[in-house]
Amino acid sequence: MFITVRYGLDQSLLFNPSCTVVNLLRSIRIRCGYGNSNIDIDLADEAGVMKELGKYQYECADKLLSPNHIYVLIGRLPAATSSPDGEADVLSEQDSFAHKTSCSFVPLLDRYEELLPNYRLQLFSDSNHANKSPTPNNKNSIRKRCRKYGRANVKD
Repeated sequence: MFITVRYGLDQSLLFNPSCTVVNLLRSIRIRCGYGNSNIDIDLADEAGVMKELGKYQYECADKLLSPNHIYVLIGRLPAATSSPDGEADVLSEQDSFAHKTSCSFVPLLDRYEELLPNYRLQLFSDSNHANKSPTPNNKNSIRKRCRKYGRANVKD
């Protein structure tokens, strides 16, 4: 299983989403050239539906993303940020809450209007997944994960 991420000047890279979301996003950030920037990244499908992966950092990414799909890299910029490079204006501590809550989402794919004419950025709302609690860290869930990856002999 793999996904394709489009970014930059109509560039694309393949990624394996069989890992936690935090690891997938870190790999995407580094391989797409945003490793040194301070912007948050996310993915949206080709219709513009954002996946909001940051909410599910310790979930398995392949549960949230469809196999063999193409996704657009999205940058989450604070309201005071002037460019996708992450060069933000200096904010006082009083403005820090407003700074964290108000942000804009920008596709990090140049000329996305031409490449994806039906693209309209919108937030993803999945009622089934929104109420789901994170994976518990108990012995049973560890055993299930170990069996899944071929490690049947887990000591208590």
